[in-house]
Amino acid sequence: MIYLQKKRDFWLYIFKTIKTNYRFHYHENLCITSIQKGTIIYKIGKNEVVLQPNSLCIINPFQVHKINHYDKVSNYHILHINSKQSLNNFTINDKSLFDLLIKRDVDKLLYKLSNHFIETDADDESSLKKIRDFIDKNFDKNITLEELSKLSKLNKSYLSRVFKERYGLSPLRYQLNKRVSISKTLLDRGQDISQIALDLGFYDQAHFYRAFKTIYMITPKEYQKRPLYSK
Repeated sequence: MIYLQKKRDFWLYIFKTIKTNYRFHYHENLCITSIQKGTIIYKIGKNEVVLQPNSLCIINPFQVHKINHYDKVSNYHILHINSKQSLNNFTINDKSLFDLLIKRDVDKLLYKLSNHFIETDADDESSLKKIRDFIDKNFDKNITLEELSKLSKLNKSYLSRVFKERYGLSPLRYQLNKRVSISKTLLDRGQDISQIALDLGFYDQAHFYRAFKTIYMITPKEYQKRPLYSK
């Protein structure tokens, strides 16, 4: 069973358990997770991070991550905060903050977390930033490495390597993640799933389904039909 609390500044998902592992992916907003039982081992960038009850895991905006392992997990909370700010640590071992998330008192949790925020460094005017900006603006197009190589004046193999080192994903995987992220907004508006797949540049509806479930653990249709609640 999946629950969701949605407000302008955040979205809270609650999964009774975990049924699959992720591939590497990122979110454009700040993400905080917790579990009431069990263990999750994340791979965040090059770091291995262990999440257990009574603590929070912090995944900053655009920070690539995946679940490497999980064991006997129940009540998995995933809080997406509509913010580009970052937090200092991968984990926060503070039971009082954990309790606020479990009790779904997100407004109070965000207030208490405010002292932990740090400002993210602005991207420099580099070839890699030009590539990322280009992908962000043309996410629905059939972008090739040859095109990005000409834009950045970097060799294709070198371009792929340094882009992944900077952003954690290859340019084309970054583009796929961007499409899936935008699809959530369109699903929230009630748009037709097959049309979304077409408009965002997926090969077909099945390709869209696989990509969406890889990142969010549910299908686009399940996302549209999710039960909503509010405090």
